[in-house]
Amino acid sequence: MPLCRGLRLWGRMLERFAQFRSRLGRLWTINEMSNAYRLTFRNQTASRFVLPDLSEFCHAMEVAPKDSDLFVQGRAAGRRDVYMRIAEWLNLTEDELFAIHQGRSILRSDNNG
Repeated sequence: MPLCRGLRLWGRMLERFAQFRSRLGRLWTINEMSNAYRLTFRNQTASRFVLPDLSEFCHAMEVAPKDSDLFVQGRAAGRRDVYMRIAEWLNLTEDELFAIHQGRSILRSDNNG
């Protein structure tokens, strides 16, 4: 294995187990957080009901809300940010995000999510 590739793999492994402190002072690792999101959102119920509902509620597939009120636009942007954080932790692809929005299952058999 080339040295450069080995160093990258080693760096990723260390990154997954490095501890991070949240804004409120909670300690967690990337591995712990990733597992928690998967346990919460990678199951049949979440895939069939919760994620599609959140996608619609959070305006996940919209660029911006069709409203001139800045408060409404800001609230919609905040909701979308939360949904995209969930999608990021679940390593969802664009195709999977679209499938969720359409109410189709996105469960995969691999261990990555």
